[in-house]
Amino acid sequence: MFSQRATMLVFIWAIFATFSLVFMLGYEFHAHNTINHDEIVPRVRKAGESSLVPRRSGAIARRRDDDDDNAVVHNAKAAAGLAVQQNNKPKAGQAPVRVCRNGKPVSKLIYIKTHKTGSSTLSNIFHRYGVQHNLRMALPKDNLFYAWPHGQASNIINSVDTSKLSIPPFDILASAHVRYVPEALESMVPGGKYVTILRNPQTHFVSSWVHWHVWEHIEQQGGPKLSPLQFLKGFELYEQHLRMTDRVLVMNSFAFDLGIDEPTQDNMIALIQEMETKFPVVMITEHMLESLVLLKRALCWKLEDIVYLSLKVTSHRAKEVAKEPEHVAEERSALISKLNWADTMLYKHFNRTLFEKIALEEDFYEEVAEVQAQVKWWSLKCKDFDKWDEDAHRVQLEEKQISDELRLCHYMWLDSKGFVKHLKRKAGHPIEKLECWATFPARKVVNLVMDSPADDVVINMLAQWSIVSGADMVVTDDEAQTQKREQGLLYDGNPTVFRSSNAFLYALPGYKYDRPYLDSFSPGLIFITTFRHPVQEFLDAWVKLGMRARIRIAAKDDTLDLVDFLQKPNEHLKAVSTPSFDARYHLLDRTARRFGLPYPKHTASDDAYMMKHLWWFALILIAEHPDESIVMMRRTLCWGITNVALHDMARWKQSVQYKLSDFSTASMSVRELEAAILKLNPMDDKIYRRANETLWGKIERQVAFDEELGQFRQQRKDFNEFCQKNQHVDDSKLDKDDLARKERCFVNTRGERVNNSIMVKSCTVKSSRKLALQLGRVGQPSKQH
Repeated sequence: MFSQRATMLVFIWAIFATFSLVFMLGYEFHAHNTINHDEIVPRVRKAGESSLVPRRSGAIARRRDDDDDNAVVHNAKAAAGLAVQQNNKPKAGQAPVRVCRNGKPVSKLIYIKTHKTGSSTLSNIFHRYGVQHNLRMALPKDNLFYAWPHGQASNIINSVDTSKLSIPPFDILASAHVRYVPEALESMVPGGKYVTILRNPQTHFVSSWVHWHVWEHIEQQGGPKLSPLQFLKGFELYEQHLRMTDRVLVMNSFAFDLGIDEPTQDNMIALIQEMETKFPVVMITEHMLESLVLLKRALCWKLEDIVYLSLKVTSHRAKEVAKEPEHVAEERSALISKLNWADTMLYKHFNRTLFEKIALEEDFYEEVAEVQAQVKWWSLKCKDFDKWDEDAHRVQLEEKQISDELRLCHYMWLDSKGFVKHLKRKAGHPIEKLECWATFPARKVVNLVMDSPADDVVINMLAQWSIVSGADMVVTDDEAQTQKREQGLLYDGNPTVFRSSNAFLYALPGYKYDRPYLDSFSPGLIFITTFRHPVQEFLDAWVKLGMRARIRIAAKDDTLDLVDFLQKPNEHLKAVSTPSFDARYHLLDRTARRFGLPYPKHTASDDAYMMKHLWWFALILIAEHPDESIVMMRRTLCWGITNVALHDMARWKQSVQYKLSDFSTASMSVRELEAAILKLNPMDDKIYRRANETLWGKIERQVAFDEELGQFRQQRKDFNEFCQKNQHVDDSKLDKDDLARKERCFVNTRGERVNNSIMVKSCTVKSSRKLALQLGRVGQPSKQH
């Protein structure tokens, strides 16, 4: 009897001890692997299940010793295809390496890249995985889209680059935005697993509204200036002012990207059912770490394959919009849910099923914690490069000898477009097809003319582009203002222009920079201009204005010259000024005046405004660096090298023809002359320095710039030889391409080589006007402008 009781007590004690141990281990695991989940939602439960997915809160605080850091570096190197030796032995404080239980790693992947969801971060992960495993990647021809927003199968297939022996089938299609069209996608990546990512429609709407400048587009289409809430409340009234792309980016954007043009309850239910079978994981932006770990397990990848840095994070402006009063936020939330009901339906379903799948996983949050620790480590390691642009990262990757750790940093910061260009460059694509600022050649250009011979060359290149592109040029027709330019005088106001309905190229001598006024010409204009050194600008004006004769007449002294003027500038400026001629206005800080600096007085805020607008120019060419400036112009406008190869360099160099030694005397050295001139032109000196620094800063971040510079110089030489050889050849003996080249030779000659007895700047305006009329590329005077 006693033996039976003892046995029973031991049995009860053993059960109690076992439950206690399980409870303690569970509590320890929970405390050790905590992570924030702000929006875990109730999920549909089966009989006997609890009503909520287990919540975890708090922040991960994990100690890392030197061995841990080395392990993180070792693992992450593999993510960029770097050669490392694997060591799968778990280390102290490190989560064990998990082996996929479902088979071999998935290497066939189709990524439906949605908008404003963190999708660029995922593209980077897929790109690095493809590079590491030497997979065949489908790259978009235009570097940005697989035909998006078009949904026709043929358009999507034709949008994939097939040059350089890159032909289907591919392993990964993940480089750009594309719509879910299985017929097209599965023909290029047979057997591919689908992946996509969704975001809470509430924050997605606000982020999209800000990022895509929807309110500006509404104003441009004739609507009022609206806040997000005003737009939502009056949607039926304001819908007519939306652009097509605005509609699909802020109205049920996810449904559109997933192939639904007009969502209904039936086709949305059918879509969700299809996605449940074809998408192993639908990721959720708000739960990126959990989504990635689940994706890793579904694809049988390694933990180091999903390490990432956050690309294109939401702007502060979007966050500020989201910080509206609570009652406003609630009203906006209800309206967004109503407008974007299809996206809300998708998000709620896949946010719920994400955590249903997580609930079935073992040791899940331990692995989430390890991914988060690695992400944090690499974020700190690579933080110095987070503001770099894609070209700067590519220069480091393609042209510099750097450590493996830094190489991985630059890989992880590379956005989708940069990675595509990087991969194309490795495949041998030509420079001029890759290295340009835009996706397509620019057809809308404003050249703010500063009245130097270099401007004549730029005007002429625009005239040649007018022939190639078919876009009309806008020219001036104000003889009174033209005469002032011949005399070196600054314009008092913006002159009348000639334009046509097809006018997209504006090269208008005498215009002052007035951004709202110039923007009114046409939406989407690209602004360029050319600066020259303040000393050259001043000496050119000194000669044109006849200042030496003016000061001699005013002082009745035929011996006075520039040195005498610089010794007493205020006295001489006052002496030569008249009611019709303000010498200070026309002689000093001329570039700044053309750039909109107020006269006669300006404040610190005026200076700051002008300096800010320097950044708003796509490019400021520098006359002292012609070849580098012209190559950067080609890249900025995304033209071909041949489009800028034909020009009169001798004409350009006249912009910097003056030598201070021709003006110096025994009483003032060359260095003293320069210092005195710069002192009189402080704002010109300031903006020139800034523009010059900006140009060279851009050049330093350009990929293969020296290589293109050599190609440009060779093409210029070849083009000039062609023009000389064929100028008297009968047109009937030339083929179509040579005839087009000969027409450009004609434009180059008639546009620049004019009567040298008159100041060439103004004559170029007249000859350009005459040339434009001959070519039939000018319309009638604009009443609006």
